[in-house]
Amino acid sequence: MTLERNTAIETLRELVESTLGGTNPQKKFIDNVVPEKILDLFPPQDVLRVAFEYGFIITKCSADNKLRANGCWIDPTEELAKRIETYDNISHGYCDGCCEKLLKEYSLN
Repeated sequence: MTLERNTAIETLRELVESTLGGTNPQKKFIDNVVPEKILDLFPPQDVLRVAFEYGFIITKCSADNKLRANGCWIDPTEELAKRIETYDNISHGYCDGCCEKLLKEYSLN
């Protein structure tokens, strides 16, 4: 089940507002505030948009620049790719595909 796009973003914003309770989101991932079961109802791009708006930590693949949302790695839209260039609250990691490549390259798999 997914929600209509505009309604989904507004609903997600309301969830974030109600659960933040005035705390600073810059030291949190969005899934620390809104349970993943609820986030799974929203498109990953919308989850990332709201995460950017509120200043949550966003995880970016160090190798191919994919972004992590809803527990999966996605190619960012053009809009999200531009926003991540100047975003300060980034955590780096490796997506599954890049991690496999590195493990094979260093014969660790």
